Amino acid sequence: GVVAVLVIGLTVAAVPLLVVQGEQFIGDLPKQYEALRVWLKGFDNASVRQLVERMPTSWDEVANSTSLGSLSTSASEALSYGGGVLRALLALFFTMLLAFYWSLHDDRTIRALVLMLPADKREDARTLVDKMQDKVGAYLRGQAILCLAVGSLSLVAFLLIGLPYAAVLAVLAGMLEAVPLLGPALGAVPAIFVALGSDPRDALWVMGAAFGIQQIENYVLVPRVMDRSVGVNAVV
Repeated sequence: GVVAVLVIGLTVAAVPLLVVQGEQFIGDLPKQYEALRVWLKGFDNASVRQLVERMPTSWDEVANSTSLGSLSTSASEALSYGGGVLRALLALFFTMLLAFYWSLHDDRTIRALVLMLPADKREDARTLVDKMQDKVGAYLRGQAILCLAVGSLSLVAFLLIGLPYAAVLAVLAGMLEAVPLLGPALGAVPAIFVALGSDPRDALWVMGAAFGIQQIENYVLVPRVMDRSVGVNAVV
């Protein structure tokens, strides 16, 4: 009960800050992009100069030159993209529907599936399903703990560096931690982008912090959290 109250209290306190920083972050994207282009122009390197020349001159051009715009150049490509999006949305919808139905009629669904098996196999099947549910639930709880830990460590690091929008960037880092393998690297990208747009020297600190957090995650957090929550060795 105390933990739930603390979580609710922290959430209520953090949401207004995240909303304000999120609005500022989105509003400052044009300025951040322009600062990044100016910083890149300062390099006396032919490859960097070619990169700057190929970059859009303003954030509006970046927003208008998305993959959607290139895909809409031909009707066939647009239809193909639309079909892919539709299939993904349908898959997401039916997955959520199945998950909702399963949670609503958990025991009834399992009993119905078990009754389809021979009588001598039903008890073993029910035990297997129960163990699978326990392990998957424990894994999700462990993953949530890892996301919270990485987000908290990122927040401390970004505040120490003096990075703008530290709370929003830490939330992004924590959420992207759930992405297998690439999560830690993806979580550092927005912070590096902001650092390059405000003070390029901070980008090195951000990369160092991201590397340090990833090492802590790989060698300290993941083995302990997954071993205790799931009961399975981290290598597995």
